[in-house]
Amino acid sequence: MKKAGWLKDAEARPEGYFDSKGNKLKGARLTKEQCDAWNGVKKAAPKKLELKIEEEAPAEITEVTIEVEVAEEAPKEKKPLFKKRKK
Repeated sequence: MKKAGWLKDAEARPEGYFDSKGNKLKGARLTKEQCDAWNGVKKAAPKKLELKIEEEAPAEITEVTIEVEVAEEAPKEKKPLFKKRKK
């Protein structure tokens, strides 16, 4: 990314470009990718994971049943939002 002369030492943040003291030099909406490109952040290489399975899973699957009891509650009486005025 080509940096302008007066912004060459600036740090890019999502709100814009800032100097080392934290003063805003130029306001702009920047994405994370734009900030990373300006600040020279490189993406880390993805790590490769290898899984070794030594034992095979059993071929039989057992059934599991779960019983749930739900108690029904009586509906609560609704209260009015405003009180009635007495005349």
